[in-house]
Amino acid sequence: MNINGFPFTGLLDSGSDVIVIPSEVAEALQLKNIGNTSLSQMNGEEMSCVITELDIEFGTDKAPQKFKTQALISNSQRIILGRQGFFNNFRITFDESNLRVSFKPSKDKHLLSLTS
Repeated sequence: MNINGFPFTGLLDSGSDVIVIPSEVAEALQLKNIGNTSLSQMNGEEMSCVITELDIEFGTDKAPQKFKTQALISNSQRIILGRQGFFNNFRITFDESNLRVSFKPSKDKHLLSLTS
């Protein structure tokens, strides 16, 4: 996967509401702060986050997928690809017996807006 043209790996997480970017990655990419919000963590605690915009690319040469979305910058240790902003742009099929995940674009791309 490429974020703003640079290669990264991330965790595909159906349990996450949004896309989360570690602050170190955001600093390296010089991502802009377009707002602030808070995120409820699994332990129930609130975490302050900065909202940013990203261009995400992934897939194969024959079937590249590109879209623009918003994400939260936090003290997360990894890039998390959550439901809003990622899953809602695709029909995702998990084939565990063959260790494959397939992505088919939804008819409508959904730009996630975390700002109000």
